[in-house]
Amino acid sequence: MKRILLAAGFVALCAGAIAAVQRWRNGDGEKAVVPAVESLPVPRGPGSGVGARALGKVEAASEEIGVSSDITGRIAEILVDEGDVVEKGAPLVRLEPFVYASRVEAAKAALAQAVARKKLLEAGARSEDIDVARALLEATKASERLAVLAWERTRQLIESGITAQHAADEVREEAGRARSRVKAAEERLKIALHETRKEELDAAEAEVAQRKHELAVAEAELEKTVLKAPIAGTIVRKNLRMGEAVSSFQVSPVVTIADMLDLRVRAEVDEVDMAHVRVGQPVELEVLALAGRVLHGKVLRLGKTMGRKKVESNDPNERVDSRVLEVLIDIDEPDELPLGFRVTVSFLE
Repeated sequence: MKRILLAAGFVALCAGAIAAVQRWRNGDGEKAVVPAVESLPVPRGPGSGVGARALGKVEAASEEIGVSSDITGRIAEILVDEGDVVEKGAPLVRLEPFVYASRVEAAKAALAQAVARKKLLEAGARSEDIDVARALLEATKASERLAVLAWERTRQLIESGITAQHAADEVREEAGRARSRVKAAEERLKIALHETRKEELDAAEAEVAQRKHELAVAEAELEKTVLKAPIAGTIVRKNLRMGEAVSSFQVSPVVTIADMLDLRVRAEVDEVDMAHVRVGQPVELEVLALAGRVLHGKVLRLGKTMGRKKVESNDPNERVDSRVLEVLIDIDEPDELPLGFRVTVSFLE
């Protein structure tokens, strides 16, 4: 019995010490103030006109869109601030363009070279080259005629026994070399006059097409150094700063944009209340952060799958393991409410 009394006294002493410390933290013996909790309104009842109640959050109908980069680079300039209203396609962020601009210039040079090569093949040889080839052919033909005449005379002399055979062999070989020179000159003139082969033209055209494609890709990458607004809306957040790097492998939005003119509420309805919620049903929306502020709207769409609660109240007795269905609600009087504001939704019968 004595041990029990001693233990009880020790517990009482500890409790008194804790209470003293708590009073000291709240200032010279003042009574500790327990923060008020926010909970859902009183549940529905017969004749209340409310079919169900739920918590929700304000969001943009467009949802929040993160504007990120498709290419790797470094932020050179952020052209907007939070709260700025921009039109669709307006420039928001500029990346350092040097590397991508250089690629465009290189692609342009390669395309120009391919086009020039194709034109040369289409045009063939110059008129001066053709004239030279013709003159060379005429000269070689003249040499051939002389060599053939010399061979004919030498052959007659051999038959007469006047010229030795070794001398005749040399004349005959010279005639053969003359005929070879004529054939070479004819081929040279033919090349100069002949239109480029179809295979060569096809290869040149394919190269030009390839260079055009490379230029288009380089220009598209250069254009991506300017991040533009995907929708008309308001800049709600700047996530990165000038000088920070962005990468196509690690997508991180530079700024976040949303259409603040078209707001809605995403409410979470408990599964036991689903029978009291329908599309088109009128609702009342009470903004928890603004006492007495009531908006009106209607149910726009019901979700297709059940899930866990994401919107929490400050009620310590709230169940966190209940299954809920997301319900989208269109607000009749769109107002300048910050995104993420919690509201109490009353589904009217």
